[in-house]
Amino acid sequence: MLGFRSRRTRGRGPERLEVQTPSARSSPARGARGAALTALGAALSCAGTFAAAETLQSIRDGSAADSGVIAGAVASSEAGRDQPQPTPRLSDAAIDPLRRELIEIAFQSATRIPLDPHVKDRAKTQEAVVIAALRADQPLLAARFANPIPGWRRGNAYAALAFDAIERGFPAEARQYLAIAAEVAEREPEEWRRDRIRAGMARTYVLLGEEETARRFAIDLETAEIGKTEAALARVADEARFERLLEWCEQAAATRSVDMTRNAMEVLSGLVDRFHDDPERRRMAEEMIRRSWNPLPILMRVEVLEGLAEIAKRRGDRMKLVALTEELNAFSRDYEWLPEDRILIRSRVAAFRSAAGERERAASELEALLAAFDAERHLIGMVFRAAVVRAIAEAMTVTDDMARAAEIYHRAIDVAVENVNLRPRAEDLAAIAGSIAVHVPRPDATLVERLRSEHDRLVPPAVAASGAAAPSP
Repeated sequence: MLGFRSRRTRGRGPERLEVQTPSARSSPARGARGAALTALGAALSCAGTFAAAETLQSIRDGSAADSGVIAGAVASSEAGRDQPQPTPRLSDAAIDPLRRELIEIAFQSATRIPLDPHVKDRAKTQEAVVIAALRADQPLLAARFANPIPGWRRGNAYAALAFDAIERGFPAEARQYLAIAAEVAEREPEEWRRDRIRAGMARTYVLLGEEETARRFAIDLETAEIGKTEAALARVADEARFERLLEWCEQAAATRSVDMTRNAMEVLSGLVDRFHDDPERRRMAEEMIRRSWNPLPILMRVEVLEGLAEIAKRRGDRMKLVALTEELNAFSRDYEWLPEDRILIRSRVAAFRSAAGERERAASELEALLAAFDAERHLIGMVFRAAVVRAIAEAMTVTDDMARAAEIYHRAIDVAVENVNLRPRAEDLAAIAGSIAVHVPRPDATLVERLRSEHDRLVPPAVAASGAAAPSP
């Protein structure tokens, strides 16, 4: 059974908790860089992946020497060499052309954020667009956007692409993305960033059926990343695995660590989803959630409930969705919130209420929230305002009043462009464009044109003053 061992890393502040498994006694095999490249080239060539050349070049351009991570990716690619390749190939879904244009605008807006001094914000915003593209069923477009992301978030994006690919049933592409993510992780000097990528990779190896490989990538992770493998295992758990994962969650929650408790919540939510049609096991997981979440801040508990509500909505469990919606509403009412947090939570409450069949009531609540924003906007920091209006617009799409949702999205753009600073304005415009692409099946053409126009105005002050052309996205 899994256990925990805590140790304080020399030269680092926070204590770390490790999951101890039989495989934790040995580290990944480390092979020579040249052998790794040769093996990876052969594996990807046999797999027929569409970007093998990019993968190899990405690794050749790196500075890493011998790499256990690369070796692990190579071994996994070798293991998949003889597997039948997916037919048809991974492809983007046919969607409204305006939705695809919106995703393009979102990424271009993110790319207008200057690298110096905002490289972290640019990479984070670009990664968010990759996730939006995946949610809009555009995995190849997402992959194109992942490649130019600077720094460690490129590896994190490729780990997300790998997970998405295996969920869609394309193991060859998943392995290709894992190899790129592994190379980025190996070059990353910051331990927590490297761990974030490795944890994302580990969950994909679980779905590939390679649990031992997943365990190797999950060795010695930062506390915040422990449990990602278990969360993936929850998605495919049988009855015997259910008991072991429940015990893992109990041990994690017993640490009273916020990070470990949050990780346990993710695993338990996965078990609720996996065993939705098993009332007794679902009840056990749900009861443990509420019994164990006390170390979490209230906002994190709200996020857990929102995740459970999403499961109920996807499963078509209206009674459970209604109950969870009321529980969320009670949280929004019974605690003192900042105006932006209260409106965000109640927007999602309205969206769940609409999904449960109460569309008119939900629409009325959303209109009240928009009025509340207008009344309290002076209490909300400028950098948070557009996100609040965007959340109301997203929730309005659930009521199927797309015309009203478009009007509110226009309001979100109005609020975003009030900020004269390029970085937060670009972040907001990218988020709005991505939101419309994800939530609106047939976007309003005027919204697209408006976002395109505002994107064209995203130029650094010095460039704007000189009258020179804006930099290419």
